[in-house]
Amino acid sequence: MSPRSASLLLALAIAGTGLCHAADGDPDPAFGTDAEFPGYGFYLNPMVQGELDAASAVAADPTGRLYYFGNLRDGEGGSRAAIWRLDADGWFDYDFGEAGLRTLVPPCADGWLSHATLDFQGRPLLAFSGCGDFEIYRLTPEGAPDTSLLGSGRLTIAFDMGGSNNDRPMRIASTLANGIVVAGSVANADTGDLGIAHFTADGGAAPGFGNAGRVTLPFTWSVTRVGGVHPMPDGRIVAAGDTQQNPFAMTQFAVRVQPSGAPDLGFGNSAPGISEINVRTLSGHDGGASFTRSSLLEPTGSIVQAGTFYDVDDPAAGSQMFLLRWREDGEPDTTLGPLGYRVYGLDLGGSGDNNDGLDAITRQGDGKYVLAGYSYNADNRSELTLVRLRRDFSLDPQFGEGGMLHDLVPIAQNGSPWMSADQVLVRPGRIITSLLIGTGPGTLMSLRGSQNDLLFADTFD
Repeated sequence: MSPRSASLLLALAIAGTGLCHAADGDPDPAFGTDAEFPGYGFYLNPMVQGELDAASAVAADPTGRLYYFGNLRDGEGGSRAAIWRLDADGWFDYDFGEAGLRTLVPPCADGWLSHATLDFQGRPLLAFSGCGDFEIYRLTPEGAPDTSLLGSGRLTIAFDMGGSNNDRPMRIASTLANGIVVAGSVANADTGDLGIAHFTADGGAAPGFGNAGRVTLPFTWSVTRVGGVHPMPDGRIVAAGDTQQNPFAMTQFAVRVQPSGAPDLGFGNSAPGISEINVRTLSGHDGGASFTRSSLLEPTGSIVQAGTFYDVDDPAAGSQMFLLRWREDGEPDTTLGPLGYRVYGLDLGGSGDNNDGLDAITRQGDGKYVLAGYSYNADNRSELTLVRLRRDFSLDPQFGEGGMLHDLVPIAQNGSPWMSADQVLVRPGRIITSLLIGTGPGTLMSLRGSQNDLLFADTFD
């Protein structure tokens, strides 16, 4: 079994320099410490062991409460969406669900929670894949179905473009007016287009957006992943991800559409509103792959994609963390690198497996970037990896060891520990990270926190 195929999900808090006893990047012992593993800055999900659980998103409401979204197995062959609500220090909020946990049956037998967020009223928005259409739930902040959404709290968005008609939502976001924006893969007769849906807070199609609130953008290859969908304050929408022809042929893309859903003519290097780049071909290689796992939209309008870069020409080099940046006009930003991208790696494996991977990116209030992922060590075990970059994308020497840190908590019952960061969220003085952790029998869910010198008074945002 691969070290990453059985896991435990945790929450990590990494605290800030305001705590004089700790350095930037140290685990925050004040964050939800579990009594069984004191001092690690995390709590353990209390669900059944031996099952495979995974995180989908981490978010904070205006009061600072943390929402942790994921999928868990119930020990009887079934799967449920799970939402934990915690206080700002990572302790279960007993006013939510049952002891802080609310679970929901997916809208269909094969459904799973693909992504989640909070709208600007603090209401959870959940996107489910596996049901053929985009399936959306909206809950009240206390976890009940929000009947102000179509009377049921459920919105079904069908594109029905042909082929299998199997449409998969991959990312969900809220507009400033609490509208719902969803992006994902939409099947047609030949491949999978990018689908963007925009609906109002009450569940109606956003007036004037596409065809009844739906827009599709075609690509030569099928859309495989969407790392993010980002409503802009002026009503435009940005999405970023990748398309795939085969396991070694992938293209990164970013799109921007007008408030009407029409392609934004001021953006794009391959078609109006569409930018594409095949990193391996561009860099002179015939094979390889770069996966998009996350993205962010910057105040300037530039777009950063984050993921993993695989070097098939040099297997010993393994994979590396990968960032690609698009300028506001949709051209690759060559200030990041000669071809518009840059890679980072800890290379802990020595002569063995030097794989590093990036699962999530976020940006602090002072403009620094935080990357969360994993690095394989010399024992071929995956370790939590966090990287912090300055605004120019150079490593921040004030964080960890030269801008990078790695950690491996030895809690596996079979003596083979491993762990990996999965989602990341910055809060005042903390970086909150959801983790996958090898426990031996399977996976659980949890969070961890680390120290972080956020400068939220900075006017960068």
